[in-house]
Amino acid sequence: MRQLLFSLILLTIFSSCDKGSSENRILQVAVKEDPNAAIEIDSINDEVHIAINKTLSLNALTLNFAVSPGARITPASGVVQNFTAPVDYTVTAENGDQRVYTITINNLSDEKRIFRASIPALFLDGTGIITANQVRFTVPFGTDLSNLTIQATLSEGATATPAFGVPNNYTSPVVHTITAANGTKTNYTVTVEHAAQETGVRAVWVTNVASEVLFSEANLTAMVDQLAALNFNTICVATYNKSQTLFPSQTLANVLGITPAQTVIDGAGWGDVLGKLIEKAHAKGIKVIAWFEYGFASHYAGQPQPLTDKKPQWISRQQDGTQTVKNNFYWMNGFHPEVQQFMTDMIVECVTKYPGLDGIQGDDRLPALPSHAGYDDFTKQLYKTETGRDVPSSPTETQFMNWKVGKMTSYATSLYNAVKAARSTCLVTWAPSARGWSRDNYLQDWPQWVANGKADWVSPQQYRNESQGLTSYTSLIDGDLSAVFNTEALRKKYVPGMLVRNGGYLPTDAFLAKMMQYNRSKGVYSESTWFYEGVVPKQAVYKALYPGKAIFPGLN
Repeated sequence: MRQLLFSLILLTIFSSCDKGSSENRILQVAVKEDPNAAIEIDSINDEVHIAINKTLSLNALTLNFAVSPGARITPASGVVQNFTAPVDYTVTAENGDQRVYTITINNLSDEKRIFRASIPALFLDGTGIITANQVRFTVPFGTDLSNLTIQATLSEGATATPAFGVPNNYTSPVVHTITAANGTKTNYTVTVEHAAQETGVRAVWVTNVASEVLFSEANLTAMVDQLAALNFNTICVATYNKSQTLFPSQTLANVLGITPAQTVIDGAGWGDVLGKLIEKAHAKGIKVIAWFEYGFASHYAGQPQPLTDKKPQWISRQQDGTQTVKNNFYWMNGFHPEVQQFMTDMIVECVTKYPGLDGIQGDDRLPALPSHAGYDDFTKQLYKTETGRDVPSSPTETQFMNWKVGKMTSYATSLYNAVKAARSTCLVTWAPSARGWSRDNYLQDWPQWVANGKADWVSPQQYRNESQGLTSYTSLIDGDLSAVFNTEALRKKYVPGMLVRNGGYLPTDAFLAKMMQYNRSKGVYSESTWFYEGVVPKQAVYKALYPGKAIFPGLN
């Protein structure tokens, strides 16, 4: 019985072997018409992908195969086929097992071009100039060329050596070999050059509101170091607001009936903050501008109003007899000579007290008044005396409006002259609202101040956020350059203000870069950032566009 069972087992084994191998794979493929074809055999997914010279037609190609021993392939090896669409080939093993391979053939391109070149880290998107196998970039002065990553769009299937998209040393021109999909090659020389060193104001506003940089020496030092590392060259620091000053002011103390030490801004009483700032900034090559933020505004809604409590005759009034108010700011009467003298004395005191101070600045509140002001008794009488007319019922009636605008222009001239008399090298700068709007709303005809030679520079608040689109910013730049800063000398005085932070708003890096790059495209090499607390979150932009120091322009 055991012998019979053993014999049956052997018979079964030999019968199984007689069926032959189950191997049914494509081992090799060759294209008769293109010995250099690129071939990929995917035995997991049963696919073959072939790329051939683009000059060959897919209509009639001959494939030769090597398959598993004992297997056969259908259609047969060496038979001409049409491959304009994928073709299925069946490999049948000796034992009859079948495997179907789908073979796809595409033409390999001989194209080997660079279509587009960019440096994303420098916000240079597609700005490489490509001509006659040359690629040229001009990058900001000071850019590190030894570790620069250039991105390039190549012909389909082409590759580059050395590769793009990884750091390369471009301190000298670099030859990139572009290899087409079919293996042919050509060379492109990539040259990266520095632009000339910029001459311009790189300013930032520093405030005691929504920021703590003025509230300790450590904070102050860190802020100056940060700005120096990013190659800013100017700090415009809040020196007067909320009836307080960044320095002990005898002028303000006299009006309020307090000591000079009591005038110092809350939180900034740890030392001579303005003096320390000038010392630290100058050590880093940064200039300091004392920004008299509140100007002719007495207080913000909900704040104390010690100035007008002490000097009620200084109050500006609107038509209903109440204190002039706009955007929650309440105003003193900027037409009143005592108010003007107070402001001039306080500013000249600061200029005199700090010989190292580089300049002063008034903004959209100095010299300024809301256009609906002018209905206090003093102003009504002054207007009557000077024009022979009563103030009209409309605050924007043409003659009345022109008279008020002229008063602000006269004071801008007076303040400019007073500062220059105190120290001729001290800059007098303005940061008003946008042109036109500033005149209509705040009586600031600052283009006239420029024309009168009473502005060392102007930083119009071109505050447009990203949701308004880039043209909302560029149209303001174009208008100012056409109407006001239309010569090379005047363009040096143009320092447009950019909105970089306001509450929770921050632009994208790309939007900020585009604003700054548009300035450069128009020959404007200056700008001012509102405000410091936006600098650190946007430092990638400043590192890219301020990689080297700028020369501070001669403005006096």
